[in-house]
Amino acid sequence: MTHSINLTPEQPALDAADLNPLIEIYLRDCDSRLAPITVAGYKFCLSYLIRWWEEVGPTYEYKITGLAMQQFARWLEVQSGQASEYLSYNSREMILTRVRTLFRWASHPSHNYIGRDFSEFVPAATGEPPIRVTPEVERLAKLFEAAAQSTNPARNRAILAVLLGTGIRRGELVRLNVEDVQIHANGAGRLMIRKTKTKTPRIAIFGARTGRYLAVHLDSIQKTSGPLFCGFPGRRLSELGVYRCVKDTIAAAGLDDLLQGPHDLRRAFVTAWMRGRRNLSDAQTLALQVGHADLRQTLQYSLQSIEDVEATYISPLEMMP
Repeated sequence: MTHSINLTPEQPALDAADLNPLIEIYLRDCDSRLAPITVAGYKFCLSYLIRWWEEVGPTYEYKITGLAMQQFARWLEVQSGQASEYLSYNSREMILTRVRTLFRWASHPSHNYIGRDFSEFVPAATGEPPIRVTPEVERLAKLFEAAAQSTNPARNRAILAVLLGTGIRRGELVRLNVEDVQIHANGAGRLMIRKTKTKTPRIAIFGARTGRYLAVHLDSIQKTSGPLFCGFPGRRLSELGVYRCVKDTIAAAGLDDLLQGPHDLRRAFVTAWMRGRRNLSDAQTLALQVGHADLRQTLQYSLQSIEDVEATYISPLEMMP
């Protein structure tokens, strides 16, 4: 049998004129199952898909194809993120992952909004994930020196102290209230994390140095209740506000090559904890501290290096008499 070359093969296409209503249904479903913090992240990711489709939908006659999804991935490369610079590799991959999940959810037999799974047409983000390393403690100290020169030094140093001293998430930090802070006589204490990603409230422990920065901040605001961290004009600081605060401090400290934002401070906390404690039981207590339901996720946050391997190296051969 002889086959001919088909230069115009038919491509599967999704009639996506109702894409926005579908996204709304998906987010409502997520809202019924997931924590508000998680759903807010999903909304942020899918807002890029909504904006792109509003711009180019008519050009594609409101039909999504594999080629259209490739164009979407390229469009993301020139979109601004939370601090106006272009979206990072990780941000773009997070957005594309959420679009894949949307299509898989919509095509699942229990939903059946789409007759075919179009997630396979969503490409991976271009480029390479950044190589992440944790700065030495001495260099992290420069963050506090830079924050001391900011327009709100007490607040900004307390934000850094909580992120570096507890490992909690940025979304958890902005939802803290003054009454959630308990400082003991020795300066150490506890934070009551009421609104978490997993919907389960938990307590995060902090040390005496973190407690000192928090105490200075509390003295400066003279409040007994309400938001712990506020922006202008006295409203609760947003997640974007915390991101910009940390990002500006990183730039002022000259650490742009090592740190990208608040999440890297969370990684620094996890890495320091694991370097000081090598047992699996210590990783389990760390998971309680940072709010991970899965211990494997906690271990992925640890950025230990080959030097850590060298420091803890052992083999049967070396143990021989």
